[in-house]
Amino acid sequence: MFNPFAIFSLEEDFTIDNKALEAKYLELMKVYHPDKVVNEEESKRIAFMTKSTQINDAYNILKNDVKRAQALIDLKKDQVHFDETVAKQDNQFLFVQLQMREAVEKLSHNFSEEKFNALKSQAKALLTENKANLVEAFAKEDLGLAQKLVYRLQFLAKLSSEIENVEDKYLI
Repeated sequence: MFNPFAIFSLEEDFTIDNKALEAKYLELMKVYHPDKVVNEEESKRIAFMTKSTQINDAYNILKNDVKRAQALIDLKKDQVHFDETVAKQDNQFLFVQLQMREAVEKLSHNFSEEKFNALKSQAKALLTENKANLVEAFAKEDLGLAQKLVYRLQFLAKLSSEIENVEDKYLI
């Protein structure tokens, strides 16, 4: 199984130092960038291309909270993908999702800056709360809870994008 943490010689942990991650990424790309071997034999070019692709893939996973959490769950459960059916049995959060999607939909047709700001604040607070809970879930090695929280964060990321679209439409 692909382990993005191993590529960067990092501990398998949800909390990472993004500046250190970026510095390590740049360091690795200085060594393995395909442009360094343009005039070398094909096998070496392929090896560098493969390694740089792995580095890029690992970096994209590790810099994204949701992808990093999903990778951690995959590694800890020794499976290719985590079981989203467990996460989707979160009836309490399904109700929150419905309310928030409905609020975004209403705002897209009848914009109110006050309601927009309240919704944006609510989404940000939920994102912060769920990230903190995810850190705790990993610390306790509660992968079932971590799965639920990853699903929540996926929804909140998508919701944030929808909120930004409403903001672009009415405030910019």
